[in-house]
Amino acid sequence: MTLNLKYVMKITLMTPHRPKDMTWLEKTSEFSITWEDSHKTVLPFTALRKECPCALCRARRESSNPFQFVSETAPSSSLAKEISPVGHYAIKIEWADGHSSGIYTFEMLRKLCSCPQCKHG
Repeated sequence: MTLNLKYVMKITLMTPHRPKDMTWLEKTSEFSITWEDSHKTVLPFTALRKECPCALCRARRESSNPFQFVSETAPSSSLAKEISPVGHYAIKIEWADGHSSGIYTFEMLRKLCSCPQCKHG
């Protein structure tokens, strides 16, 4: 397979927020990211699951159907089973319930930061 390096470099440069370090904090069920600008984001897995960017989850969140039953996510569904990189721009989380189609871009993860600096930014 031929890889177009200009395309790969363009994707990398288009991502303004790049992590310097990412840590899975299993004891607290959180995912910690230290960004290249030294900002630190700590995201609970419950929040990551709630904001799953896959098409199905996004459609459920954006549904305007007043009769659609919206249930709370089961606690076991927000347990991460595996986290893997997706190119140089995202991560993919496989959840304990088998759900794994959401791709969490670094841009999205940075926007999910709820620290005072980011909320008032």
